[in-house]
Amino acid sequence: MTGPFRWSLIAVAVVVLAGGVYLGGDLISNNTNLWNPPGPVKRLGVYFSMNKAWTSEGYPLPELMDKVYEGDLTVLDQNILRSIHHFNGWTITPLTVSGTGGTYRITVPKTFWRAPETIILTKTPIPEGVRLSLSGHALTSHPDLGATRNSILRFYHALDNEIAVHPLVVFHPHPDGG
Repeated sequence: MTGPFRWSLIAVAVVVLAGGVYLGGDLISNNTNLWNPPGPVKRLGVYFSMNKAWTSEGYPLPELMDKVYEGDLTVLDQNILRSIHHFNGWTITPLTVSGTGGTYRITVPKTFWRAPETIILTKTPIPEGVRLSLSGHALTSHPDLGATRNSILRFYHALDNEIAVHPLVVFHPHPDGG
């Protein structure tokens, strides 16, 4: 091998290795759960083809779903705000508020592993309490490798933790989860 050709191969190998490390780090940081149903092939297909996620019907992975909460809706609102403040740089802005329902924009800032995201939280009053639905998208034209899905799951986890710490009234997710 000649000198310039050899160095070109080394440069290409370094770029491919760095890209693989970055991709692996991205998948790991987004908690991809490759072995959970529906399996790694379907999950990788979703992660490599979408830059959005939502909790209502039609999302191809089973872990995202609407949640129903019962109890004092003022406490729910306070817990939603506390949940958002757990995340560095996340902000929440009311878009429409009507009675116990409403629509809110959650802005998730850019980080090293993620593009900025916008998540829309919708509170819908129902006889059992209030239904929370979330839909989000990364503000990029390429797939987000599950980042938006992970942000929705992280929000629900933080909200459930806040409800456990600040129940004030009997306040818990509906037993059927939806």
